[in-house]
Amino acid sequence: MSLLADLQKALGGKVEQRSALSARTSMRVGGAAEYLASPQDEKALAQAIDVCVQHAVPYQVLGGGSNTIVSDEGVRGVVFRLAQKLVAEEISASGERAVFKVSAGAPLSRLMAAARARDCVGMEFLAGIPGTVGGAVAMNAGTSKGSAGQLCREVGVCEPGRARTVPAEEVGFAYRRTLLPAHAVITWARFELVVGDLNDVQRSRLAVEDDLAKRRRTQPQGLPSAGSVFRNPPGDFAGRLLQASGLKGKRVGGAQVSEIHANFIVNRGEATAAEVLRLMRQMQEAVLESSGVLLVPEVKLMGDFDPAELPRGLGLPREPAA
Repeated sequence: MSLLADLQKALGGKVEQRSALSARTSMRVGGAAEYLASPQDEKALAQAIDVCVQHAVPYQVLGGGSNTIVSDEGVRGVVFRLAQKLVAEEISASGERAVFKVSAGAPLSRLMAAARARDCVGMEFLAGIPGTVGGAVAMNAGTSKGSAGQLCREVGVCEPGRARTVPAEEVGFAYRRTLLPAHAVITWARFELVVGDLNDVQRSRLAVEDDLAKRRRTQPQGLPSAGSVFRNPPGDFAGRLLQASGLKGKRVGGAQVSEIHANFIVNRGEATAAEVLRLMRQMQEAVLESSGVLLVPEVKLMGDFDPAELPRGLGLPREPAA
């Protein structure tokens, strides 16, 4: 059977061909996925991954698309979009602790809302971060005040033909990344939170409101963006270094360094992925020349790119089906 037929069999027909991805990312750039597959449960996903391996085609997962640059040429192979209810949500409480099992395809805001409804505290630093639970775990999302890995207790993953559970200590949480194998697809995560008293809850909600207000003041609103472009170097902030280099407002085609926050690139209209990457390289070079610091990209790539045109430190994704 063909790849398409095998995928449709594994997924009950939920496969699109040449599906545009630009509208599925917050940067709004890039081409189409050769195949866009939408598994509805872990069994279907494991079977679909096995199909990819048997046909020797690469596969990747596109979550909320909030930190992803898709190639203008599109993405070869299979792109998975996980259902928000890929696994059943589970919530349990015992004493001062509450545990939440949430599907990787669910928006991170869903976890935040569930925690708030049960007076849980301790994850205020995740307020306002876009994307999915799976993306937050894979990127170990967070701020200087904390990261998702500090609250995560175990993760579900699918691999060719099987699903399994990985304890947090084996996930390998690090700064804005994990050490999970390239072929593993995160399907759910379990978080443990503290149930606060009245004062704790009030402080938590004020902290969330303050953080959201700060984001609205200091980050670009209303224009497509991939979020923070570069990681903060040790002991400093990428935004400060970029602003000190006079980069606010710099443009390459439709891509522009935000005039509000220099560590954001916004799409002023019809930007291409190539223009975004070219601007990233110029930002790196300017900071390296003025401050001697090489900024490391935080965004991820999907699709085929010319390695010679990539910003330093932004390698091509591994192909797990190889």
